[in-house]
Amino acid sequence: MCTIITMTKPEINHINTWEVAIEDATPAMQKFLEIKKEHPGVLLLYQMGDFYETFFEDAVMLSRELELTLTGRECGALGRIPLAGIPIKSLDSYLEKLVSRDIKVAICEQLSEPIKGQLVDRKVVKVVTPGTITDALDERKNNYICSIAKQGDAYGVVYADITTGELKLLIADGNRNLEDFLSRIKPSEILVNQEAKKEEANLSSTKIGVLPKFNEYSSIAFQFARAERLAKKHFEVASLA
Repeated sequence: MCTIITMTKPEINHINTWEVAIEDATPAMQKFLEIKKEHPGVLLLYQMGDFYETFFEDAVMLSRELELTLTGRECGALGRIPLAGIPIKSLDSYLEKLVSRDIKVAICEQLSEPIKGQLVDRKVVKVVTPGTITDALDERKNNYICSIAKQGDAYGVVYADITTGELKLLIADGNRNLEDFLSRIKPSEILVNQEAKKEEANLSSTKIGVLPKFNEYSSIAFQFARAERLAKKHFEVASLA
């Protein structure tokens, strides 16, 4: 008599990081969760040896966007959680694909060598967005990151290319003038204050994907006194006149 035993892997527990109690995770995964909570809304590439690994919802996104195999990792009381990774040596090509799809990426690297019984020290060393990526760019065209602040009927617009240092400022009056201007410079990333975010629905170029969606940024960054102080400090001037 022959008995056939079929071994199956335990199912992956598709929980998200915001649903996880840190104390339920293993010590190594607790460190990941602490760093992830400091970078919400960003895909976190977490270096583990020769790979950048992703977990939870990030792993699901990475496997979907890059057509990678979604596997799992045992994580104590959390069970088997989603896992997907990429080789460190292939980062540039994968990073370009992710950012081209308007996905913000945080790169967390190992800062110490693995020692048995001790946790490896890790830190986010770079956050890459469509307007800040500098690798694998087409050198024949600009890559602008743009900031828009709306006050009344006017829009203050600043745009910069960090690869060349080009920085320009203008005032746009009305939605049509704003849309025409943005369509000309074709920014890769657009950061806005709360008032400007409300106007996104009125721009046909964002609806059809010609322009990237408006990303509402912290209102603190758009406070005039703070912005004036930072501009003076950066350009080493006493007045903005």
